[in-house]
Amino acid sequence: MLARIGQCLREAIAGRGSLLVLEGPAGIGKTRLVLAAERHGHELGLTVLSARGSELERDFAYGLVRELFEAPLVAASPPERAKLLAGAAGHAARLFGLESMVIIDLRHTQPLRQRPSPGESATGRKIPGLATGHRCPAR
Repeated sequence: MLARIGQCLREAIAGRGSLLVLEGPAGIGKTRLVLAAERHGHELGLTVLSARGSELERDFAYGLVRELFEAPLVAASPPERAKLLAGAAGHAARLFGLESMVIIDLRHTQPLRQRPSPGESATGRKIPGLATGHRCPAR
């Protein structure tokens, strides 16, 4: 089992996520395996997060997810937090009370133009019938 845990951790380092489920009766050593996996992950330089669910949390939506990710998100600097919540992960911002935080990736936006002058459209083209500083006569 330790070899399989090591394989999963190496796959994670290579960018290939996986899921390993440990199940068995009480007292068989599941917690010891999880702790061994955590230690090995640290040894490999991985960030390791852990949480423990209980029967009381069954009705608390995403309680385990919050326990796992809330502290690292709160501790992160704004640029780090933006990176952590980039892409699909941004949908989880509401779960952590970060819904008012706007994340803008400036690498994919067009430069802003200055506000158009009177008589000019937002594209920079002149608007017929309008001249700067003059009003069009009422008809």
